[in-house]
Amino acid sequence: MVEKRKFSEEKLNLIMEFFKEKRNISLTREEIIDKCTDAPEELSKDFIKVINSDISIKDYYCQEDYIFDLVAVSDWKLFKERIAFAIETTSKNKAKSIIDFGAGCGFACLAFAKKGFETTYVDYKGSTWDFAEWLFKREGVKVRMITSDDYFLEDEVYDVTYSNDVLEHVLHLGRTLIKFSESTKMACIMFYCFSQEGNFKQHIHLNPGAQNYLYNIFDMHGFHYHKVLPENLFVRKPHFGYFPEGLKWKKY
Repeated sequence: MVEKRKFSEEKLNLIMEFFKEKRNISLTREEIIDKCTDAPEELSKDFIKVINSDISIKDYYCQEDYIFDLVAVSDWKLFKERIAFAIETTSKNKAKSIIDFGAGCGFACLAFAKKGFETTYVDYKGSTWDFAEWLFKREGVKVRMITSDDYFLEDEVYDVTYSNDVLEHVLHLGRTLIKFSESTKMACIMFYCFSQEGNFKQHIHLNPGAQNYLYNIFDMHGFHYHKVLPENLFVRKPHFGYFPEGLKWKKY
């Protein structure tokens, strides 16, 4: 039996509150847990089915049930540690603005905004967008929200670009990385899934060939990259002074 993702009581209540207020739907705890997609390996299988079907990637990420998965993931220790890492690094370099590409339900943006950063949320406009918009209002924080399409058309420049488990799923990796490079003043903080067996064409995990492609794009745009763990790439501009020599997760 495949293990289901787990929810804290806080996140269960948050989902129930959202669906009651915004969808006029009353969900029980059991219904929420049942709606959550199975473990990560099952998500990958689902994703492969999608890209081999007539369903668009955009529609897949805009579906209602994706909220349950992303809210559950926001409770993971690693997810929280990555946000804490980004906040520490960004703060020590006195950066003021940060943009989260593929921001999902908005929990990273919420944390950045609460720390006083000028925060921008980027994602498809769908169910997770609705949840994030509701969450920001509920928590009383100011977060600028733009769609992925608008992000690629705008000329705004940000101190820091943050992206968590997104790059391995984008359809146009080169275009995305070039945009990161051109719109980032100081650093890109990116986390992604790495797998020796990963299929680059299926956008499930970045394989070694895809990683080299990624490094080369940043080299061409004046970034220095630091591969501190297989699933972490920290990329900075030369004047971005503080950066970790190695990633040692701290307790926050």
